[in-house]
Order: sequence, then structure tokens, then C-alpha cells
Amino acid sequence: MYVSPEAAFYSRAATSVAAGILVLYGCIVVRRRGEDVWSPRGKGGKKGEYDGPPLSLCRVYRENWRAYATIGVVAHCLMAIRTARKAVVPLIGRSVGLGVDGIGLAMAAGATTDAALFAPTGVAFDKLGRKRVAVPALAIFTLGYVFTSLSQGTVALVAASLLVGVGNGMTAGFGQIMAADTAPDPPNTAKFLSIQSMCSDSGSLQAPIVVGALSDMFGATAGGFYCAGLGLWGLVWLAVLL
Repeated sequence: MYVSPEAAFYSRAATSVAAGILVLYGCIVVRRRGEDVWSPRGKGGKKGEYDGPPLSLCRVYRENWRAYATIGVVAHCLMAIRTARKAVVPLIGRSVGLGVDGIGLAMAAGATTDAALFAPTGVAFDKLGRKRVAVPALAIFTLGYVFTSLSQGTVALVAASLLVGVGNGMTAGFGQIMAADTAPDPPNTAKFLSIQSMCSDSGSLQAPIVVGALSDMFGATAGGFYCAGLGLWGLVWLAVLL
């Protein structure tokens, strides 16, 4: 049942408030158990137990540039295509004449598949290994964007969105997991992860802008194929260099 475009924003605000309350409740529970959730911890799990001198941000980058050139590039491509799906699917839908209900159905189908795979993906990462899960996931993601760009109706767009949702769900947390696996020991962990986050978040920043610009200049399918190209780049980078 269609309500209004504003209803989506109100529901998102309500879920954000609920999530904030849950996080606050978790912090209170942990604090009551006598644990300090804000203090850094070393390898031994005790506050302030560090294992070496702190390095400057530039030094951390110089000593870990290979990780940023491999994991950082994959994370950039991955976060770009994960973020861009929220723009690509509606743009493709509008370009083929779908209404709000058709586009909403495609988005909901992808989001449902995406959320359903979060927990199984985490188990698979530990059981099968990071690369064995991420390589096929990126391949599915890339194919999903190709099919999205070629969609000509509601059924085709919903099916393509489901495929994109599968790829998105199967790559949930991959960038953070790989960053945590390769991070140096404290007290330089936070600096390493901050640079790694910049690599991935820059993908989230550029993708909607580039997709919008390409769609405006060459049509909505150009944005979809751009995301497919990014997915293929990340796939090759991951399969060959990691």
C-alpha cells in the first residue's frame, strides 16, 4: 500500500532512534559489568597494555602501503558499488518508465535478500575463508549490475536487484574484516584502521556522484555499467593480488 514519499523518511528516522537506544542500552549493560567500553586495550585485554611505541600517521601509511594498495583498493571498489545501488536501481527504474511502486518493490527485494545474508556470510567468512566467499560475491555483484543496466521492466529489475542484494549481503563486513586481519598491534591499530576507512569511505563518497553524472550525460544505464566496471576491477584485484 502506497502512503507517501515522506513516510519512508519518517520510518528511517524511527529505526535510527531505536538503534541508538539499543546501542545506549548495550553500553549501560557493559558499564555495569565493570568494563570500560571507551578505553583502548592491548593484546592482553587490559587497559593501556600496549606493545610498542606509537607511530605517526604518515609512518603507519608508509609501513603498510602494500595493504592499502591491495585491501584498500578492493574496499574502495566494494563500498562504491554497495553505496551506488541506492541510486542505480531507482535511476534505471525511472528510465524504463516504472512508477514508485515498481521501484520500491525492486529496492525492497534487494534489501531483503541483503539483510537475510548478513549472518550466514559472517559464518562463511570464518568457515570457508575470506577470499573464497568474497570472490564469488563480487562476481555476483558485477553480474547484478550488468543485468540491472539491461533491465526493461518490473520483473527484470526486481530479479536484477535480487542479484545485487545477494552480492551485497555476501560482502557485508568484508572490508572491515580484512582491515582487522591485517592491522598492526596497538597503539598503531587505530591509525591503520582510520586510513583504511578513508580508502573505503572515499568509494562511498564518489560512487553516487559519478553515477549521477554519468546517468545525466549518457543515460541511466551508464551508471549501472560504471558500477559493474568497479566490481570487475575489485574482483580482479582480489583474485590476483590477495
